[in-house]
Amino acid sequence: MSAELQHAYLKAMGLPLYVPRFCLPGAKPSVRAEYAQAPEPEPPRDAVVESEQPLETGAPNIDTASARRALGELTGSKDSPSEKPVEKRSARAATAETERSTALRFTASLVDSGIGVRFLADCSNSDLSPASKRLVANIARAMARHWQREQQLSLSATVFDWPIVKVPGLLTGEEEAREALSAYLIAQRGSTVTANVVVVFGDSLRPYVDGDYLAAHSAKLIQAPSVEVLQTRPGAKAELWAALRAVQTSV
Repeated sequence: MSAELQHAYLKAMGLPLYVPRFCLPGAKPSVRAEYAQAPEPEPPRDAVVESEQPLETGAPNIDTASARRALGELTGSKDSPSEKPVEKRSARAATAETERSTALRFTASLVDSGIGVRFLADCSNSDLSPASKRLVANIARAMARHWQREQQLSLSATVFDWPIVKVPGLLTGEEEAREALSAYLIAQRGSTVTANVVVVFGDSLRPYVDGDYLAAHSAKLIQAPSVEVLQTRPGAKAELWAALRAVQTSV
């Protein structure tokens, strides 16, 4: 059916023909059609012209600017597919930021006795108290007397912070921490005596100490209760002393 015939049918049924003034989003482009304009019949000579304003066709007046704003709000809503990739990217960015903020971090204090015994304690929350330092020093002195090396006793303390280098992109997981801390325990760090015994206080640092790596470097790993537990439980001190005396033959 031609466009002209369609227009004639609509006009005969009393339906006004509406043509949008701008292309709707997603609408198929309209095909341009030419309509033959029938000559308007001349009004009777005795007719009185009341107004020169055009007659209303029945179609409401359309505010083009308001229509565009309404369409813009519809197409820019949060539920539209175009916004979902942005939300997903934001979620991934938030997850990455959370992972960076919760990365593995700890601080360890390494006390070297100078006679082949080294002590490792977790100081992530606070430094060793004076009482804890005296306890570690007394254990070192007891080992020096037991091995008859009191003249060689020389206590020194260093701090191990993980991650060592805070550079974005570097791996700072548990495996990397275990390798770095285990190597740090074996390194002489200015001491003339290599480590024969490594005492780790508490359970928090145990996952980051590789016992096989220490054994490969002729160092024995001894897991001890935390310094706070040793101060309150005399039985724990006795167990640690028995474990230290057992490694006498390997020194």
